[in-house]
Amino acid sequence: CLFSERPLLIHCTKFDIRQYFLITYTNNVLKVWMYKNCYLRFSSRMFNLDDFSESIHLTNYSIQKNYAKEVREGADALPASNMWSLKRFQEHLQSLDKGFYWERKIYPDMKKNILAIVCASLDGMKMERNMFELYGADFMVTENFRTMLIEINTSPDLSSSTDVTSVICPAVQEDLVKVVIDNTKDKRAGTGQFELIHSLEIPRVAPYGYGLTVDGHSMQSKHRSKSPLSPINTSTGPTVSSTATSTPKRVPAMPVATATAAVGATTAIPTGANTKYSRYTASSSESSSRGSKSSLMSVILDRPRTTLK
Repeated sequence: CLFSERPLLIHCTKFDIRQYFLITYTNNVLKVWMYKNCYLRFSSRMFNLDDFSESIHLTNYSIQKNYAKEVREGADALPASNMWSLKRFQEHLQSLDKGFYWERKIYPDMKKNILAIVCASLDGMKMERNMFELYGADFMVTENFRTMLIEINTSPDLSSSTDVTSVICPAVQEDLVKVVIDNTKDKRAGTGQFELIHSLEIPRVAPYGYGLTVDGHSMQSKHRSKSPLSPINTSTGPTVSSTATSTPKRVPAMPVATATAAVGATTAIPTGANTKYSRYTASSSESSSRGSKSSLMSVILDRPRTTLK
């Protein structure tokens, strides 16, 4: 609870301001509504820093109602219910030649305080679909008219306990219905004295991982399709069999001497009476890159058409 050594006093008595505000969350939009009307709550005895009695420093009605019948020294102008309406407070400010302080300073500062608290609490706020919550914020005004937030109450008291709350509390409940029900269905509907001071779009995120289950059947090996491609040959070096399988043509058989000569660097093939020499050179890089088929086919093409003896 906040405590100030120099609060603003009315008739030498400490007071605070009960301000209502509403938070709604509909269609992924968070809205903060400020109630334009409020009321003041006074303590029962004159302010004194040398005495820490609750009747001096605590302004809650649940406490001060126990001291309502006590004689207030120097505070005869205060009402018997220890409360003032906003209209009565504005009249008091005008008597101090500070009537504009409410509209220009006190009320705007209360808005800033509430917005700061709401924005700071968004991460821990539980967002439910079509939710709303009414809060009661208590403010203190210092002697230099600085507005300070004391506390925020959930589910504030809306009972008609005094002549002041018997007017404002039923009005708050009626205007609450206008905002939550009427204005949600029809944006042109009135909101009473609730004023929209902030609107923020917050997308609703699904709670992934919470209660997540997987349903299905295991895949059997018979359901798997075989690949139409033949296995890749991983053997090193060119081979006749691996090359021959890639083409439908068959390579005619040839003598061992010819096949051996095809791999050598320079080969001479005898052709009978009229001997002609056919020279073929196969480098190691060509042989490895093109394979045995190209080497054999080159020898066959360069061979004369005479029959080998």
